[in-house]
Amino acid sequence: MKQHAQLNCHPDCIACRVEYTTRTETILTNLSMSMAPSIPMFGSFFPAWLLCLLGAVVLTMILRGLFVAVGLDDVLRWKVAVYVSMMLIVNYIILSLVFNS
Repeated sequence: MKQHAQLNCHPDCIACRVEYTTRTETILTNLSMSMAPSIPMFGSFFPAWLLCLLGAVVLTMILRGLFVAVGLDDVLRWKVAVYVSMMLIVNYIILSLVFNS
């Protein structure tokens, strides 16, 4: 079957379409998460990444306050990019520490 798919065959070739569909389904199945962590709050299930993102925003604001107090904020050239990157890094750290499964 692999030899057939490597050939330049007609677009209506059934063997090539079946192999392409099977490969695509395998890739998409492996990319999806079967059980995404969620937290029950207020009678609903919130995704864990959303709550961790909220915590990351708060921690980034605290870190920004420290940067201003130390004087590092004045030195930063691209403040928006630095603080957004910092927020994403803090979000990843929180997700890794809390939901390490």
